[in-house]
Amino acid sequence: VLVTERQWRPLSRQVAQDVALSMEEFLGLSQAKLQGLEFVAEYAALVEAARTGVAQFVAKEMEKRTPMVKELLKDSRGTSSAELEGQLSALQAEAEHLEDEQEDDDERLRTCEREAAAAVATVRAEGLARAGRLARQLEEERAATGALEQLAKEQEVALTQLRAAIEQARAQEK
Repeated sequence: VLVTERQWRPLSRQVAQDVALSMEEFLGLSQAKLQGLEFVAEYAALVEAARTGVAQFVAKEMEKRTPMVKELLKDSRGTSSAELEGQLSALQAEAEHLEDEQEDDDERLRTCEREAAAAVATVRAEGLARAGRLARQLEEERAATGALEQLAKEQEVALTQLRAAIEQARAQEK
C-alpha cells in the first residue's frame, strides 16, 4: 500500500488524512499525471519549434535575397522601372503568402494550446475526483475498523464473563 503525494490531496483548508492506495491505483493516477505533463511538454516543443522555424526561414531568405537585391540595385541604372516594379510586386505577393502561412501556423498553435489545456484539466479533475473518492472510502473503512474494534472488545468482555461463569459453575459443582 502506498501513500499518495501531497499533490493528490484535496485542495481544502482542512487537514486531510493521508490516502492509502494500492500500487495499481497509484500507478494509474501517476500515468494520468504523466500524460498531462506530456501534453504540456509537446505544446512547449511546438511553440519552440515554431519560433525557431520562423527565425531560421527569415535568416535563410535574407541570406538568399541579399545578393539579388544588391545586384538589382547595381543594375537598376540601366533597367526600366517597370521590371523593378514587377520584381517588387512579386516580393510583396510572396510576403503576403508568408503572412497567411504565419496566421495558419498561429491558429494551429492555438488549437494545440487548447487541446493541451483541456487534457491537463481533465487529468487534474480526474485526479481530484479520485482523491475525493479515496478519501471517502478511507473514512468509511476507518469507521468500519472502529466498529469492528468495538465489537472485538465487546466479544472479549463477553468471553471473559463466560469464562468466569464457567469457572464459578465448576467451583460450585465440587
